[in-house]
Amino acid sequence: MWYGRFLRTSGASGQWEELPELPDTIGGGGYSAAVADAEGGIWLFWGQDESIRYARRHPLTESWEEPRPITEATEATEDYMPFILSRKDGGLWLFWNRQLDPNKELFYRRLITSI
Repeated sequence: MWYGRFLRTSGASGQWEELPELPDTIGGGGYSAAVADAEGGIWLFWGQDESIRYARRHPLTESWEEPRPITEATEATEDYMPFILSRKDGGLWLFWNRQLDPNKELFYRRLITSI
């Protein structure tokens, strides 16, 4: 997965900045969702290994935390298609689909990003 900053570099060339790559473990070829929190951190969610995983980009260091699972899939389930909402109070709401053979269900979880 790739992301880019849409800023021009200094100089007369007008070249776009280099596109940095997200950590190798982020991605998985499926759907992903991202949101900024009240502190300026970026949260990235994606489906991988039948679970939803996330990583946060720290606003001061601009480095990504180690990816972690936020849902636990079982042999009979698959979690995919994350969708994230940000609230004014700093809370995040994560929604995702879960395949429960033969049915699909919508799940959600409130995330507390600061105390």
